[in-house]
Formats: sequence, structure tokens, C-alpha cells
Amino acid sequence: MGTTIKHMFQGVKPFDWLMLVIGTLVLLLILYEVIVGWVHRHKERKRQSAISHIIASIFEFMERGRKLQASVPDPSFDTPDVVDRWIESVKLWSIDTNNILAQHSLHASAAFVLVVNARSVDSTICSPEGQYFTVLGINENAIRDYSHNSTICEE
Repeated sequence: MGTTIKHMFQGVKPFDWLMLVIGTLVLLLILYEVIVGWVHRHKERKRQSAISHIIASIFEFMERGRKLQASVPDPSFDTPDVVDRWIESVKLWSIDTNNILAQHSLHASAAFVLVVNARSVDSTICSPEGQYFTVLGINENAIRDYSHNSTICEE
């Protein structure tokens, strides 16, 4: 075997060595591309699986929210107990949804909190003296009249 290897390299010119090095480099480059492609596909599959899991968990909360939205009690027909239970279940849903969103994306959580609290911001007005207060109840005409007579509060 040693003689065979010795005969293989007898009479080898520098150009032959150059071709051997180039061939080896091409082979290593192909091997590198194959490995990088495999790693990329593996990471992409893991990422897609994680995203599918997140979407499934968020979908559950969306369904709960839709059911709560569809079951809004009418205070003129339902008892205060029913209305209070519904309000508590909405608060619990809001907290749970925000927690699951915060686990995966702080931006999504912040956007959700802004949307959930938008109604309380809409019902906050400013007195001419510069004091903020929240209007409770539904009396749009009184709010409109007061808003027209009040100044814009600056922070």
C-alpha cells in the first residue's frame, strides 16, 4: 500500500497540486452549502411549529372574546348579578389574554392594552380648571355640552 501511494505522487507537477487543492475546496464548499441548508430548514421548521402553537393559543382567547361579545347582557332586562358576572368574566379574559400576549410579544400586549382601555380614555374629559375625570354612565348630551364649554387640557 505504501508503494502505491508513493507511485501516486511520483512525477506530480505543481499544476496537479493546484488542481487537487481546488477540487478539495469545491468539495468543501458544496459540503458547507448542504449543511447550512439543512440547518436553515431545521430552524425554519422549529420556528413554524412554535408560531403554530402561539397562534393556536391566541385563537382560543379570540374565541373566548367572541363568546363574551356575543353574550353581552342587557342591563334593562338582566339582573345586576348577571351583568356583574359578565363584567368579571370580561376582566378575567382581558387579563389572561394580555398575559399570553406578553409572553410572546410586548408590542402585541401593549397594543391589546391600548385597545382594551380605549373606552376608559374616551370617557375621560378635562374640566376648565384642568382637572381630568371619568364620566360614568351614558349621557352623551351632557358630555357633549360640557366638552364644548371646557378647554383642552395640556399635560
